[in-house]
Amino acid sequence: MTADFGKRAEIGHDQTKWPVTLIRNGRSRSSEMTGHVAPKYALPGFPYPSFEVDNQKNPTLVFTHGANITFYVINTSQVAPHSFAITSAAPPYAIVPADHRVSHPQVNTGDLPILPQSGRYSYAKVTWTAPNPGSYYYLCMFPVHASFGMWGKIQVR
Repeated sequence: MTADFGKRAEIGHDQTKWPVTLIRNGRSRSSEMTGHVAPKYALPGFPYPSFEVDNQKNPTLVFTHGANITFYVINTSQVAPHSFAITSAAPPYAIVPADHRVSHPQVNTGDLPILPQSGRYSYAKVTWTAPNPGSYYYLCMFPVHASFGMWGKIQVR
């Protein structure tokens, strides 16, 4: 994981293509993307923060078992720090997640702070290898955020 505070978030491009399916409100859209997923944060209806991927809020991400995924996580919020973690623990989530699978996630960026400079965002790069087929969840570990809906589902096939 790389966390870089104070620089503009610039995402590099990998020429490796892999299929990903985004599912939102029961509708799926398959596309081919580069080997990176860039979840960023949005505040679509304060006080309920969410993740945004490819202009969709908290979409279900579908990956193939064994795929190596790089997530570039950008905290665009000027209101609160955020984090990005992947766990096997399903919702609902407590105000302060205490489930061992949540408190010891498979990946975790730690809190990405708010930056005082306009147009600058904290961000992190995390890699994850899609494990055995099943359901996993990405969520914000900052207190209250996951319980208010800042989470999404990952399906590994």
